[in-house]
Amino acid sequence: MKRVILIVCSLIALLIGLPLLFGGIALLALGSGDSTVDARLGEVDATGYAIVSNSLTVDFDAPIVDTLNPAILASSNSGSPLFLGIGPTAEVERYLAGVPQTLVDDLDELGTPQIDIPGTATPAPPETQTFWVESVSGAGEQRIELSNVQGNFRVVTMNADGSPGLSVEFSGSAEIPFLTPIGIGMIVCALLVIALAIFLLVLGIKAKPTPPVAGYGPPGSAVGGYPGSSGPPHAPPPPAAPGTIGPPQAPPPGAGSPSPGYRPPPSNPYPGTAPPPPPPSGESQPPV
Repeated sequence: MKRVILIVCSLIALLIGLPLLFGGIALLALGSGDSTVDARLGEVDATGYAIVSNSLTVDFDAPIVDTLNPAILASSNSGSPLFLGIGPTAEVERYLAGVPQTLVDDLDELGTPQIDIPGTATPAPPETQTFWVESVSGAGEQRIELSNVQGNFRVVTMNADGSPGLSVEFSGSAEIPFLTPIGIGMIVCALLVIALAIFLLVLGIKAKPTPPVAGYGPPGSAVGGYPGSSGPPHAPPPPAAPGTIGPPQAPPPGAGSPSPGYRPPPSNPYPGTAPPPPPPSGESQPPV
């Protein structure tokens, strides 16, 4: 019984330790070593001059925002320099009025259909505008942090020179400073639990099974020569004599000798009469 309990406990510890280990490794991988988590949002292709998000109302006036430091990232699939900016909704609508553009309804669901808005106007290069709350420009991946954004705004992506036609890959990012410590703590706890599981398993394998109690062996067992017994085998009993039940028994001490004061019966059971004649030869005397 002890052996079974140890093995079961070791299996339970393994079921706890292995998920902890994989979870800690996953957290470290998500943190990329610097506690930054990136998530791909999707790809948008536009034939016009700009890719514009729907009007968003954001209030990042919270301490957790400064800790997470959320950001939007964009990179051009063609490798051309890219402009990424955030501006007030009214100013962006004025700047892109009559300009061919692609409207993205939700930055978190870029797989949904986008709306292509036709137009004939040609916008001025985006870097010449002064209403941007945050903006970056250049080759490669561009990143804008949202910690300082308040109110209604739109996210605008354009070619840096203001030319039409662009293909952009969008992603989101957040910094989680406590992600790496949590992952390391989970891995350490998992290793301790797994070590405990291995220790219990070794004890369970080495544990000796509990011997059966004398006289209480399992059905059909032959411990000690007889089912349910213990000890060395016993010699079988002697066979019973014909016409008797059970093996012959030794007579008790003094058996066969008359008790004190015993008088044998007379040879003639009928006193005063002649004894019966002896039976003829070859005949047996009838019983009395």
